Amino acid sequence: MAIWKSLYDVFDKERTRVERTKGTTQAIRYEVEANVRFIAQASQSDMDIASIIQGLETQVFNQILKQGGSLSKTLLTEDQVVGYPEFQFYVGKTANELVHLGYQRIQLMKKLPVEQASMLKIKSLMRFLLLCAFLIDGLALPKRKV
Repeated sequence: MAIWKSLYDVFDKERTRVERTKGTTQAIRYEVEANVRFIAQASQSDMDIASIIQGLETQVFNQILKQGGSLSKTLLTEDQVVGYPEFQFYVGKTANELVHLGYQRIQLMKKLPVEQASMLKIKSLMRFLLLCAFLIDGLALPKRKV
């Protein structure tokens, strides 16, 4: 009977870990997508740069970071970024690493003086966050229309 109990305990711990990882991934994906939508709407409505930067969300990421959570180890492949030379540098990095880089960019933009921030940097951040969202979902970026 002790063997079955031990096997069940191992199974239960693994199942709990997998469910926690799925929850973490969904929460981060939602926050990343919310940031992308916010930047897109703000740029269409001609919101000022300081308001856009302050409106970016990082609470879920900070909470997960404090808890020691992580995302999947899915690697970015060349097939996922065909037609996007600016993302070739990130090929071989995991979703976890790219999301961390994305949030580091957000934190850096929040610390920058408003004079150094530009709409070009914000749009670059949006494109990077889109890359993160697609990688979290395990999808390739859509093909560019030439």
